[in-house]
Amino acid sequence: MRRARGNPSSFAEFAFSDATGKPLRQATIHRELQEFLTRHRKAIVEWPRDHGKSTQLALRLLWELGRNPGLRIKLVCATEAMAIERTRFLRDQIAGNRKLKLVFPKLEPGEPWSAEAFTVARPGETIGPSVAAFGLGSGSTGSRADLLVS
Repeated sequence: MRRARGNPSSFAEFAFSDATGKPLRQATIHRELQEFLTRHRKAIVEWPRDHGKSTQLALRLLWELGRNPGLRIKLVCATEAMAIERTRFLRDQIAGNRKLKLVFPKLEPGEPWSAEAFTVARPGETIGPSVAAFGLGSGSTGSRADLLVS
């Protein structure tokens, strides 16, 4: 668990399973992606379809929120429906993944707690949800983001 708190690939392997229910095993490309994201605050990731970008980024966002529940993340996808689907995955993992709770026991649901935007319990006052879903072209002028994922 200590290694999972400090390393996003270890977190992925400890707390998540693959589509067959077996423990997730990070491929070399996925470990390299997580290392790249750790080294670069601003990054662009372009991979072909079905290489695990969405999964890797979702696991990374959960790891980042576990380490810093005060973050404000904007998740932007081609459509609002797709962004909501990804946000729902994050929210459901926070609410129900027992292994995630072992790694980050203080990562708990807060208010609001909807599919479009949710907040985790935070140590202080922060304006805006922890994660908000947006489709391309959606308005978000004036709101803040510590992490922007598109």
